[in-house]
Amino acid sequence: MNMPHKLDDLRIAVETISDAGLDEQVCFEPEVLSEILEDDSLKVTKPLTVDYEVDLDGADVCIGARLTSAVETVCCRCLKPIEHAIDLDIRTLFLPAEEDMPDDLEAEREDSSVGYYSNDIGLGRFFRFVLVLSLPLRYICREDCRGLCPNCGADLNVGSCKCERPIDPRFGKLAELKNKL
Repeated sequence: MNMPHKLDDLRIAVETISDAGLDEQVCFEPEVLSEILEDDSLKVTKPLTVDYEVDLDGADVCIGARLTSAVETVCCRCLKPIEHAIDLDIRTLFLPAEEDMPDDLEAEREDSSVGYYSNDIGLGRFFRFVLVLSLPLRYICREDCRGLCPNCGADLNVGSCKCERPIDPRFGKLAELKNKL
C-alpha cells in the first residue's frame, strides 16, 4: 500500500483484505490536520497518527482505529495557552451496499457504528468526520477555571479582583431588605 499524503486519500479496496486482515499505522504531517480543522485558533503541535486494523466477517468489514495528535490553543475562560490532546478510539462496521443505494453511501449512514461500501472504503473521509465532530466547542484549561473579570480583566484563578459587582436590578428589592435587617 502506498502511503497517502492526505487523510482523505486513505482508502481500502475490500478485495485486497486477506483472511488475516490488515494492521496498519499511517502518520500525517501536522499541516494535514491543520487543513482539516480550518481553524486559525488551533495550532497542531503533533503529527496525526492513525493506527487501524481491518478484519473481515463474511462480507462485513470490521474496523478499529486509534487517532492521536495534539493542538495548541487558548482557554476560552482565562485566555492562557493550553494543549489539547486528541486521542480517539473508533470502532465501526461497514456492510456491503445494496443495489438500490445512492452513490454517496455516507448519506445512508445513520450513526458512526455502521456504514456501507461498494468496492472500497473511504477510511480517511470517515476518520475526518469523526475527528472533527469529537473536538470540543470550547477549550478550557480545567473544569474549575474561573476565567477573567469582565470589568478589569484580572485572572480570577490567581485571586479576586477589587471590582464592585453591580447589583442585578431584578434583585434590588432583596438587597434593600438585606440592608434593613
